Amino acid sequence: MKIGTLALILFLSACASFNQSVKSNTITFEDLSRFKIGTTTSFEVTQSFGTQYIRIEKNGYYILTYNDSETGYQRFSANFYSSDNVLFSLLWLPLPYEKGFSLAETKKRFKSATFEESPGEPPHPHIIPHVFLLRDEKLGISILYDKYSVTVDGIAIFDVHSRLPAKQKSAE
Repeated sequence: MKIGTLALILFLSACASFNQSVKSNTITFEDLSRFKIGTTTSFEVTQSFGTQYIRIEKNGYYILTYNDSETGYQRFSANFYSSDNVLFSLLWLPLPYEKGFSLAETKKRFKSATFEESPGEPPHPHIIPHVFLLRDEKLGISILYDKYSVTVDGIAIFDVHSRLPAKQKSAE
């Protein structure tokens, strides 16, 4: 599933439950570094950050979204398989012009990554043409970058195996 689609689901889904309880006032990208794709469970995330702000149920997975309690901005969402409650992707949303999230600084966080640039998801009314995705499909990292405002709008870390076509998965 494309990162753009996951982000779109977060913002457009009508089947969400809301809760204001979050343990941490300021959630940082570094706070998320202890979570591992494919092993971290939803229990571990809720132990760290409390009850999510939004929970979205989908067919086969669910999304927990956390807002910063000081600013009200959405900070991250975590996507879990319904069958085993295991994390398969994270989406981090830096605050507007947050320090440490220029494109160069963001790329330094992933030193071994080789990013390929592609325009945002193909024609969709909510995708802006000057927003690009920088992806490393082998490591499972995407950076959403706005060339006009020169800002990193999101960082996604995902399970690369869940993105393979079904016949490739069965061959592994």
